[in-house]
Order: sequence, then structure tokens, then C-alpha cells
Amino acid sequence: MTISRRLFLLNTAAAGAAVAVSVPAVAVAAAEPERPWDKARRLAIELSDALAECDGGACYAQVFPAGIGQVTFLFGNLSDLPSMMPPLERAKHHLGQTRLAMEEHTGGEWWNHIDLDAGVMATSMLVT
Repeated sequence: MTISRRLFLLNTAAAGAAVAVSVPAVAVAAAEPERPWDKARRLAIELSDALAECDGGACYAQVFPAGIGQVTFLFGNLSDLPSMMPPLERAKHHLGQTRLAMEEHTGGEWWNHIDLDAGVMATSMLVT
């Protein structure tokens, strides 16, 4: 059996029409909106991959929901995170945060006392 030019064109057109008919179904399936948590996870993975390439992977990012304030994201150095600090430095950091919170809460002046030999680490209010 020989294939004439006419038979080839008829069959090619029919095959093309079949593909064209199936494309809208694929396009409709792809047009479904991405769920918010799926989008957040996908973007977090992309951000993590990008951060691995920044400054030798020594940076982190914090991302906040849009509309909660003027700042929606922050970048920092991993060594500045308390969880990445050596134990004594981390304890001093948290003690400092406690002092600042108590000063804000009471309006008074607070003092940090650290005496490793005596095993004392405390935040106290200064009485004047």
C-alpha cells in the first residue's frame, strides 16, 4: 500500500485535531489554583535553595504575612540566631532579652547578674 500526499495530509490533519481537542482538558487541569499552604511550601523550598547560594549558606530569612506591618521579610546571619550561639553566649542573650522585657513591662531598671563560679545567673530589679 502506498501513501499518497492526500492520504498523508488527511491523516495528519485528523491527528492534529485530536491533539487540539485534548489540549483544553490539560490546560483546565493546570489552571486550578494552588492552595495557600502548597504555595508557601513551594516558595519556602525555593527560598531555602536560594539562601544556600548566598554568602556560602550563612544567611537566613524570616517572612511575615503581607499586611501585618511595614516589614514583610528580614535577612540575617545564622551566627546571630540564639540557637546557633555557644551555650554561655546563648544564656547571656536570653538573660538580656529577659531584662529588656521586664524593663518594658515594669518601667523600672533591671540588672543582669552572672557569676559562673557561684552558679548564679539572674535578672533583678534595681531598687534606688
